[in-house]
Amino acid sequence: MDKEKRKHFTIMIIPHSEKKSVVLNVPVYIFKIISIMLVMTSILSIMFIKQYYDYREEAKYAQRSKQENKNLTREFASVAKDAIALRDKVAEIEELDILIRKQNDFDPTKSYYSAENRKALAQGGPEDKTKVTASSVVASEAQEAIQLIKESVPELQESLEELHTLMEKRNSEESAKPSIRPTSGNINSGFGYRKDPFTFRPDFHTGIDIANRTGTPIYATADGKVIHAKYDGGYGRSILIYHGDGISTRYAHLSRYAVDANAEVKKGTLIGYMGSSGRSTGPHLHYEVIINGKPTDPTKFLP
Repeated sequence: MDKEKRKHFTIMIIPHSEKKSVVLNVPVYIFKIISIMLVMTSILSIMFIKQYYDYREEAKYAQRSKQENKNLTREFASVAKDAIALRDKVAEIEELDILIRKQNDFDPTKSYYSAENRKALAQGGPEDKTKVTASSVVASEAQEAIQLIKESVPELQESLEELHTLMEKRNSEESAKPSIRPTSGNINSGFGYRKDPFTFRPDFHTGIDIANRTGTPIYATADGKVIHAKYDGGYGRSILIYHGDGISTRYAHLSRYAVDANAEVKKGTLIGYMGSSGRSTGPHLHYEVIINGKPTDPTKFLP
């Protein structure tokens, strides 16, 4: 060790001026210490630089994550807004459901819609005092809205399906009621007692006579089934259609047919053409409405 301390490097500094040269004797162990310090400084510098770059990358990642979280929050808020809007739309549909039922004299209590459900849909549930952030409020409202929609939609679908069935039945019943003119022309003989054009005696007229030219189209006044299309005594060529619920219509004195017996016809279907067959004084349509076997004044069913 003493030998090491005695070893030294001589460093001579020779100035460019006329000043004396400087001679320095530096022990070897000083160089070793300086070398070790330089190595340690280099290692520490490298570690510091690495830590700096790692920190910078982490900072960038944190910034990206923060931005992504903001984007996700905005997107979730948009989804939540849509969910709440959809919840309100479901409420509007339910209100429409009950309104249609009321307007058509259907039992409104059969609808899923109720005052309690309307209140829940409007208020969106009770306030939760544990909500402390905007995002948690949005999430809670979205969850409540989605839950209400999940509970409402199946019941609403069932209610609307029932309403559709009721409306189809109503439409079917309306279509089966005579409600349009069977042909064009003037009514020249009404329903009830009149003077018979052949005997000139009082006689009960079971329908109305609508006069026009031969060949004028004749139409079914309601949905139904053709019972017969045949020559029927004084009615001449006639058609009888049954519409259900004890209602039938007769079209007499035709020149020719456009349908056959057992045909299913819709309201407005062409069934024949005006003529003067049978007991007739000229081209016209004798039109009857028969309810439970009894003739009824057809003008009650005309528009």
